[in-house]
Amino acid sequence: MTAEEMVELSGKRKHHSQAKVLRAMVVEHVIRPDGRVLVLRQHVEQLFGAKAEADRDSDADSLINWNAASPQWSFYVVGGGQTAEVLVWQTPQGHKFLRTGRDSTTADNLLSLAECP
Repeated sequence: MTAEEMVELSGKRKHHSQAKVLRAMVVEHVIRPDGRVLVLRQHVEQLFGAKAEADRDSDADSLINWNAASPQWSFYVVGGGQTAEVLVWQTPQGHKFLRTGRDSTTADNLLSLAECP
């Protein structure tokens, strides 16, 4: 794993602190002679399911026709006498998801939709 990934995983910048956190998390690691901590990416993925989650996300994305939500189309949900626009948003990591535009309710408009056949 890279130095940045080690900081993200452990929440620590100093090598001895990283090793202490990894021991508490039961993450296998090796301490190099220069003090740096080494962890196999594959071990972390197996422990925390990162690869499985990424695979699941890519499988889901392949099932969705995001082009149907192009600017030429508008989609809305209606609930409780109110209408909210359905929008496609994207996370900083590039994962797309649906959400509704602002309305005056905290109810989840998307969950009120009928299931698609």
